[in-house]
Amino acid sequence: MIFVPHPIQDRTDEEIMALADQAIEKIVQRLTK
Repeated sequence: MIFVPHPIQDRTDEEIMALADQAIEKIVQRLTK
């Protein structure tokens, strides 16, 4: 399971994209493990 900091709804598009960029590395690692 991958967790991202909340709340999401109060963030700008740029902040959400930055969170996604950080999370994608963990997601790919888990999928290719």
